[in-house]
Amino acid sequence: MEQTSVVHKTIVVVDIESFGDPRRTNGDQVVARDALYRVVEQAFTQAGVSWDECDREDRGDAVFVLAPALVPKAPFVEVVPTALATALREHNTASRPEEQIRLRMAVHAGEVAYDEHGVTAASVISTFRLVEAAPVKSALAQSPGSLALIVSPWFFDEVVRHSRVVDPATFRPVEVAEKETTCRAWIGLPDHPYPADPRHLADSGTDSSAALPPTGSPVGGATVTVSGTTTMRGSAIAGGNVDQSRRTRIGVGGLVLALVLVSGGITAYRIGDDRIVGTPFPASPTVPIGSAPAASPTTGPKVTPRTDAPTRFEPTGVPSINGVARGTVTLAEDRLLYITSNGVNAVDPGTGSPVGSVGPVGPAVEDHDPDGQPRPPAVVEVDGRKAALAAFPVLVAGSGTTPDSVRAELVAMDIRTGKRLWTTNLAVPGISPSFPRVFVAGATATTAVVVAGAETTNHTSYGVDLASREQTWKLDNFEAVLVDGEVVAGRSATEGYWDQYAPFEVKAANANSGAQLWTALGGRERLRLATFGPSRLLASDDGPGSDDSHYTILATATGISEQVPGFDTTRDVEIEACSYDGRSTTVCQFRGMLMGYDATSAALLWTLGGSSDKSGRLVPRLNSTWNGALYGTLHDRGPIVLDARTGRDKETSPGGAPDLVNEYAAIQLVRKTERTWTVQFLDITR
Repeated sequence: MEQTSVVHKTIVVVDIESFGDPRRTNGDQVVARDALYRVVEQAFTQAGVSWDECDREDRGDAVFVLAPALVPKAPFVEVVPTALATALREHNTASRPEEQIRLRMAVHAGEVAYDEHGVTAASVISTFRLVEAAPVKSALAQSPGSLALIVSPWFFDEVVRHSRVVDPATFRPVEVAEKETTCRAWIGLPDHPYPADPRHLADSGTDSSAALPPTGSPVGGATVTVSGTTTMRGSAIAGGNVDQSRRTRIGVGGLVLALVLVSGGITAYRIGDDRIVGTPFPASPTVPIGSAPAASPTTGPKVTPRTDAPTRFEPTGVPSINGVARGTVTLAEDRLLYITSNGVNAVDPGTGSPVGSVGPVGPAVEDHDPDGQPRPPAVVEVDGRKAALAAFPVLVAGSGTTPDSVRAELVAMDIRTGKRLWTTNLAVPGISPSFPRVFVAGATATTAVVVAGAETTNHTSYGVDLASREQTWKLDNFEAVLVDGEVVAGRSATEGYWDQYAPFEVKAANANSGAQLWTALGGRERLRLATFGPSRLLASDDGPGSDDSHYTILATATGISEQVPGFDTTRDVEIEACSYDGRSTTVCQFRGMLMGYDATSAALLWTLGGSSDKSGRLVPRLNSTWNGALYGTLHDRGPIVLDARTGRDKETSPGGAPDLVNEYAAIQLVRKTERTWTVQFLDITR
C-alpha cells in the first residue's frame, strides 16, 4: 500500500463462517478463499466500486477492504449485499458442501492512518470487532440465507436510515461488546430479511455522540468536521480553535453543498444526492416536505375502496406516464404498476407521484427483445407484504473463449413503499444475450413462475419458492403463459424447433411442484393463450394446415375443451379480446359483436350485434370490465358504460372509458407508437 497521510475510507470486512471446520480439507479452504475473493469483487463491481482502486488486505478467512473516500457509501448497503448474496447462492449451488461458504459482512467508515506496514485506526479495529461480534454470528447461524450484514451505528444512522432502496425497518439493533468496542450496531439479512418493524427505528438507542460521523467524513447528513474535534451541525459550531470567519463558507442547515476544509483547499460534496452510482435502476423520488407520509409497509392503502363499479370519470391534472408497454401495466390496490427494461415501477394514481422503482442488480443486457416483457408484474403476498414480482435478463460476462451468457434475476418490490424486498437469481443455460425474453408468467401464494427464452430458442419455465427464493422445479420446452389457481398453463413446441410458425400444443402443470397435468390441441400453429375467466382459458390457433383461426375454451384443471356459444365455429369469427370483471361475468369482443358469459358456468348471457341481434343497437369497442360494469367506446360517440351482466346501457355519458379500473383508480392507455402507450389518469366522480 502506498504510504499517505490519514484519509477517510469506507471500511468493509467480509469473513467466512466456520472456515476452520475440521470437515474442510486444505483443498476445500483454497476453494473457499477463492470463492470469497471472487464473490466480493463481483459484488463491488456490480455496485460501481472499482476493485482496483480499493486497498485490500488478506486475513486468511476474511478480506479487509478500504474504499476510496470519494466513493458513495449508499451502494455498500443498497447494492453490494444483495449482489454478494446472489453470487454466494450461485457458488454454493455449484459446489460440494465442504466448499460452500456463508459470510458475515461488517461496514463502517472513518479516518485511516497509513504507514510502511499497512494501516491502523480505531475505526478499522471497530469494524473487525463488529464482524466478530456474537450477535452477528448468531444471526447468520439462525438464518436460512448465506449472508449477515452488520453496520456501525453511524453508518446506520447516516446511510441506511435514509436509504430509498433498502428498508431500514428490516434491520435489527444489537448490543456489541467485544473487547474495547461497546456500541449498538444494526444487523440485516440481505437474502432472508427480517420482517419490517418500524418500531425499531423510533428509538435507535444511540446517544448523540454515536450519531456523529467519523472524524472528517466528507459525505452524508448536515454534520461537517472542520478541524480536530470541531464539528458543525446546521448553523451551530462546537469545539475549539474555530475560525468564525469561515462559518458562512461552511454553511448553515438546509444548504445543498457542504464545503469541507481539507489540506490543499476546499472540497465540495453534495448532501442528499439521490443518485445511486453503479446501479441500473433509478432512485426513488424525493418526497416534498409537508407531503402526506407514505403508508406503513404493514398496512394497506390509505384510500377507502369503492364497493360498486364507477360510472362517471373526468380527466385529472395528474401528469401522464409516457413510453409504457401496454401488456406490462396493472392496478393493484391503490398502486399503478408497470415494467420497463430497467425495473418494476410503482406509482400513486391519485397524485401521479412515483412510489418507487426496483430493477435488477446485475448488468443489463444491451439487446432487449421489445416484446420481452409480455406480462405485468405478478402481485402476491410475500412475508406479510403485498409484493410485485418481475424478472429480467442480466448479463454474465464471459472470459477468454467463454462467451457472454444470461441469467434471470427475479425481484420483489413492496408495492406500498416501492422498495426492494429481495432479489434472487436463476441460471438459464442456453439463452443468448441477443434479445432474450425473461418474465414472470404468474404466481401462486408460494411459487413464482419465471420464463426464459428467445424468439427462436426453446423456452424454459422455472418455479421459484417465495419463502426460500430457491428454484424448486424446471420444465424445458415450456413457455408458461398464465397461472390460474395452482395451475400454470402454457405452450410447448411439438417438432423440436421454436418460432412463430412452429407447431405447438397446450400444456399445463402444477405451479407449485412443476408436475405435468395435461396436454391438448397438439400441432397447432400460431398458438396463443389468454384467460377466459376463473378455471378457463382461451386458446386460439391457425389449426393444422389451415389459415382459419380456431378458438377453443379449455378447463384449466383438466384441459378438456368446452362447448361455449361463439367459440364452436372455425370460420367467419374473429375474437379480439375477452375481459373477466373479477366478480361473475366475462365479456368477449368479436368482430362487430359483444357477448357476455357467466364466468362460472360459461353460459351465454347476452349478445350485442351479429346476425342474431335484432335490436339495431350500436356495438362499442371493449375497453375493460370490472365488478359488473363494461367500459367501452362507441365510434363517433365516445365512452359508454354497459351492465356487464345484461348488456344494457348503464351510463351514456361517463366522461371516460378506462382500460384499467379497480376499487381505487382508473386509467386510460393511449397509443403513442407501435409499441408504446401513454398512461392517463382519470378521476372517479361517481
